[in-house]
Amino acid sequence: MRARYATVRIDSGSGGFHPAECALADEPGVTREGIRRVNRLDDGTIAASYELRGDLDRARELLASSPSVLACDVVGERTGVAYVHSVPTDPVASLLSILRRNEIVLDAPLEYTATGDLRVTLLGGSRALRRAIDEAAKSVGVELERTGDYARNARNPEAALTDRQRQLLTVAVDMGYYEIPRRTTLAEIAAAVGIGRATAGEHLRKAEAKAVARTVR
Repeated sequence: MRARYATVRIDSGSGGFHPAECALADEPGVTREGIRRVNRLDDGTIAASYELRGDLDRARELLASSPSVLACDVVGERTGVAYVHSVPTDPVASLLSILRRNEIVLDAPLEYTATGDLRVTLLGGSRALRRAIDEAAKSVGVELERTGDYARNARNPEAALTDRQRQLLTVAVDMGYYEIPRRTTLAEIAAAVGIGRATAGEHLRKAEAKAVARTVR
């Protein structure tokens, strides 16, 4: 059986995500970059590690005050990782059960979009992926973004990028952003693509992180 991948966008507003995660999403001083790992333990609880940026002391307060969080630890200063042991909501528990039942693997990291949705890449057989996505769509909003052969893309840094990240990285290279000295600015790149400077910076940072991670692993 040939391994396939399917990248889907999960609507954060449908079905409700974890209460602590919602608290982080509503905090303007904290940005969720992604989820490095997520595992459902034998007792049904969830262990996950989040990549965060911003006011990590505030993130620690929000997580510690959530009744659904059993234990947590946040390490780092302006950028860091939060390790969270928690009780999952019904939608999250259902999603993880669907993946396990269909023998689907999550390809980490899971990425947050600019609108707060979760972009997830799933690995498995073609039929299993279709079945899992169809089952998940009954409880949460799921949009299929792309699919393909995983073996062809597994070691390719570009394969991990979203279309927008690939576009920003290409424009940045073409305009001389990575030359020494630089021939352009982030504001000029954003203007060329037609988006805001902050949004362009966010996409570019994530693209750079993915490209570097896939290159050195």
